[in-house]
Amino acid sequence: MGNFALQLKPSDLYRFDGTIDRAAYFTLGASLMVVKYGLDMSVSHFIFHRSWSFIDYFAPALSLTSTGITVPDFRFYSTMLILSLPFVWAGSVLTIRRLRATQLPLWLVICFFFPVANLVFFKVLIWLPSQKDEAEHDLIQGSKPALEDKKSQEGVFSDKVNQPAAFKKGELSREPQTVVENLRAGKADSAIRKFLDKVIGEERWYTIHIAAALPVPFAVAFLYAAAAIFGNYGWSVFIAAPFAVTILAPLLYAYKTKRTYWQCLNASFLALFYTGLGAIAFHIEGIVCLLMATPLITFVSAIGGSIAYRIQGSTNKENIPKIAGSLSVLLPFMTAWEINSPSTPPTYEVKTAVRVNAKPAAVWQRVICFPPMRKPEELMFRFGIAYPTHATITGTGNGAVRHCVFNTGTFVEPITVFDAPKLLRFDVTSQARPMNETSIYSDLNPPHLTGYMMSKQGQFLLAKRTDGGTNLEGTTWYQNHMEPYFYWRFFSDAIIHKIHERVLAHVKTVSENDVAQELERKNFTAER
Repeated sequence: MGNFALQLKPSDLYRFDGTIDRAAYFTLGASLMVVKYGLDMSVSHFIFHRSWSFIDYFAPALSLTSTGITVPDFRFYSTMLILSLPFVWAGSVLTIRRLRATQLPLWLVICFFFPVANLVFFKVLIWLPSQKDEAEHDLIQGSKPALEDKKSQEGVFSDKVNQPAAFKKGELSREPQTVVENLRAGKADSAIRKFLDKVIGEERWYTIHIAAALPVPFAVAFLYAAAAIFGNYGWSVFIAAPFAVTILAPLLYAYKTKRTYWQCLNASFLALFYTGLGAIAFHIEGIVCLLMATPLITFVSAIGGSIAYRIQGSTNKENIPKIAGSLSVLLPFMTAWEINSPSTPPTYEVKTAVRVNAKPAAVWQRVICFPPMRKPEELMFRFGIAYPTHATITGTGNGAVRHCVFNTGTFVEPITVFDAPKLLRFDVTSQARPMNETSIYSDLNPPHLTGYMMSKQGQFLLAKRTDGGTNLEGTTWYQNHMEPYFYWRFFSDAIIHKIHERVLAHVKTVSENDVAQELERKNFTAER
């Protein structure tokens, strides 16, 4: 890691000009994290009597987007925001000064404001040497060949001059030759560099594919442990891991030759693609879920590739094993942190409405239960998203139990409000799988299919219109335990809207057909 001498100055925390070395950046950054967490936790617990954990920094107050903000909530989050301002200022100052020291573009300070990704970025800035240190390193490295040539001319390395017999036989004083020996000698990074010298080799058309594939086994192993074994679908899986992989792949690609910006991005996207193939091949995830995650991780990989492009000119190849090692340690730590400090997802509300040309009393009969529907034609349902087929009800009034049957199972819905023909409200005590995964394996059953996207409550609201028809509104309250919450909400809201539309359109059609048949029956009776 080079010279890591600690040089602290008060101006490091408030002046944007100048630079800061790695030791000071790490010490001040880590200290600010600890102090801020202690302050936030104390204020939350002793003043507002609320719990606070590291997870709250990832998604604070997201629940307010669906339930509205109360006066106590406003006071709490306003206080936390005010308390954070000095730390935001100091963190921005430290990051800008560190970026200037490494001669990276200052706009990369935006990474400081991205949850989880900022931890990875923090590690990278710690490992990257300042340009002054890099220049000293290059000067030392450049002097070695001349020194060795001089010694060679003097016969120092000659097999015939001043060389012990044991050294000639390779028994003593020799350099480690294997990876194990390098590890024992404390030269793991040297072993990795030798490995990279062999596999990256000379420039070939497939060099970018090798560089992109090298981080993939570690990424797939991490995904298998985090998601398939521990059931963690959080920031470390969807943000930190893609960010780390898409930084490493371009750096490996630039191991021997400086690459263009688009070459670095291509290496990042290829690494992402190969990781996805690995997740499918090793029974970790299905195609549809990977497609839904693609916009998020593509955005993350673009940032990773951009950072790698700038880093490649700010570090030498000896730092690549160190960066890779630090990131490989960070990811499991973050996953363990998420598993042991679970956050409570916000409860979201989805409403969908339709106009029905029938009286509320007629519509009510088709709301509480409806006959089988035709198979859906929508693309999302054909690719595995669960869809409703029919509904039944047992009993009447409060306490009756409605069963909404999907192609993947049944939602059991005890009625809590039975106000005919105005309002039907129910809880959800059991539910169907949200989808059938599309995969090369027929038995793929990742953990997120059970207990992650959870319906909590639902209702149908019927309002009579002036023309005698009915405004029918369906509402679902649900939670999605996959993070980032704001991202996965986009998909879950869209899916629930489509399910609502399917049910409401069917209720509308059946109710209007009932009215038409009743009118036809009355006309037939009158004619007779």
